[in-house]
Amino acid sequence: MRYRTQHPDRLTLEKKQILFTALDPDYLKSDIDKCVCFTGHRRLTAAEEASVGLRLDHVLAKLYQQGYRFFIAGGALGFDTLAAEAVIRLREYNNDVRLIVAVPCKSQASKWNPEEKARYDAILEQADETILLSRKYYTGCMHVRNRFMVNHASFVVCYLNSFSGGTFSTVTYALKNDKKVLNIAIDSECLGFCDTAS
Repeated sequence: MRYRTQHPDRLTLEKKQILFTALDPDYLKSDIDKCVCFTGHRRLTAAEEASVGLRLDHVLAKLYQQGYRFFIAGGALGFDTLAAEAVIRLREYNNDVRLIVAVPCKSQASKWNPEEKARYDAILEQADETILLSRKYYTGCMHVRNRFMVNHASFVVCYLNSFSGGTFSTVTYALKNDKKVLNIAIDSECLGFCDTAS
């Protein structure tokens, strides 16, 4: 069962958690051509975080120029957090940008440390929409979340430097489904694919 809640007025986190309603299976499909999703590693060094944040700002600005307006982040640690925060920065100057957070289960952040939870809560508070894919954790729920994001986007921005794990699986799935993929871990300038994407 999927649930969603819209936050046009930046509702408090407490209010958001009780506004879940059944999700239309065709939800977001009309906006796929304007939608970007993110996938990347959870553990990044401080140096990586600083570099990735700058690259994301650059890439998102270029994608915005190309007409992308919807950005789906998975709410996970590491790259997902940086990506959501970059979308929030982009939205400060472009009020038609929409941040959507796809949450695999309600307890996603239950074992995180206080700093990680604070960043997560801040992202949810500032999201335009939160999609909760399952109220309870189950084996494979992160995998379902990743495929949901790819299925509802036409462009995938990733941070991939390992040929195994959830990020690699998600990128492989995206490529098999003919999605455009930009790996900012290997494209140091983050220019090539963004300049030619339509």
